[in-house]
Amino acid sequence: MNSEKALQHHCVKFGSETIEFSLESRNRSTLSISVSPDLSVAVVAPVGSSLEKVEEKVRKRAPWIIKQRFYFSQFLPAIVRRDYRSGEAFRYLGRQYRLKVLSGSIEAVATDRGILRVTLPTPGNTTRVQELLRDWYRTRARAVFEARLRSCSERFQGVGLPDYTLSVRKMNFRWGSCTKNGLIILNEDLIQVPSHCIDYVICHELSHLKVRNHTPEFFKILSRVMPDWEVRRRRLEKVAL
Repeated sequence: MNSEKALQHHCVKFGSETIEFSLESRNRSTLSISVSPDLSVAVVAPVGSSLEKVEEKVRKRAPWIIKQRFYFSQFLPAIVRRDYRSGEAFRYLGRQYRLKVLSGSIEAVATDRGILRVTLPTPGNTTRVQELLRDWYRTRARAVFEARLRSCSERFQGVGLPDYTLSVRKMNFRWGSCTKNGLIILNEDLIQVPSHCIDYVICHELSHLKVRNHTPEFFKILSRVMPDWEVRRRRLEKVAL
């Protein structure tokens, strides 16, 4: 018989902060609290732990939880709402382009001297303009990220990286992530930032192949392969997409 309980959701107050967390019961002797890059908080408690005891532990760790959430919030992509009409600003590899929607028989997307041209038979169809731009960005992201990943992996010579694979997808709450199975996931929107910021995110995730958490050992590896990672991170934090 499985004595583990289904995932539950609760919250506690700590000053002016409300900390929401998921709670899972497992056959273990200690309680653990973790904060994910999407700012979610997860608690795993021994089977039979009272909710009051769990909440007490969460309040006790609240300063650490708040600090971790602030740390991760620095990596969340800022979002700018667009109408996908001529004149709006878009970015590609850190450079700003002005959108110009044109009428033409063949659908196409191209950049030229600061202009991001989208050609289609129905230029007033902003939904289709958005779709064409999304597909163009995704195609470019895959090509650029594969090239940058190959380049960044050379920095890890002597570190001994395990095997890994690349996935490019839309992510709402982070620039990149790394699974325990060696899958490097990069946010397709990362194609809009400068290449040195892309390299920072890639090296950050490659370092997680060696050390899962943000421990001193993790930052030791990251500093070894990219001594100026803090400068690159600060530049990334200022990006609004």
